[in-house]
Amino acid sequence: MFRASTRLRLVSRFQSPIHQGLLEYLPPSYGEGEPAPLLVFLHGRGENGDGAHDLPRVLRHGPPRLIEEDRWHPALPFVVLAPQHPGPLCHEPERVDALIEHAIEAYEVDPARIYLAGLSCGAIAAWNYLADFPANLIAAAVLVCGDGRAAWEVAGEDMAHIPIWAFHGEHDDIVPLEGTLAPMAAMKRARPDIDHRVTLYPGVGHDSWTHTFDGFAGHDVYGWLLEQKRH
Repeated sequence: MFRASTRLRLVSRFQSPIHQGLLEYLPPSYGEGEPAPLLVFLHGRGENGDGAHDLPRVLRHGPPRLIEEDRWHPALPFVVLAPQHPGPLCHEPERVDALIEHAIEAYEVDPARIYLAGLSCGAIAAWNYLADFPANLIAAAVLVCGDGRAAWEVAGEDMAHIPIWAFHGEHDDIVPLEGTLAPMAAMKRARPDIDHRVTLYPGVGHDSWTHTFDGFAGHDVYGWLLEQKRH
């Protein structure tokens, strides 16, 4: 049975309109001043579950792991929401959209500073969300070892206005490297004025998320996100 820590808690168990289990983190500064930035984190396929007993799987990687292990810097102002996908594949764009709309209503968050992060199947889901909802409220996204080729085929230049920092291991044998390189190159061509950056890890396989979210490779993805704001 999941035991919520003082940092992360279960806030929904298939409760409408979210319809999925959810981990929530509120920063120490929450509610004391201006609305907080929102970071929605989408896990990989191996962390899918029932949203209740299976919810600890979401703690395996990324911001939830850092928060649970007390390695998340308390000065980071994000409200972090990490939904658990109940299906067999990746988060559906409609679920992501419902969560973001719910967060805007239920939390004191700044609609101009909503960020999306995902790894593997979660990054693929994030790509698909950006394609299916190109007029969304996302200010920027960090996508790790995802595949955005299908998303680009669907939306094309309509999604190129969103700043994206994409990461991939050069030896990834699960998600092809082209899944990052092709759509990011297309986005750069379409909107050279937007911050579209790619970071590749030589000698790294599918797990490029530990290097990225834990900061082992020296990339401050959280600081970069906070620099982005919708106008």
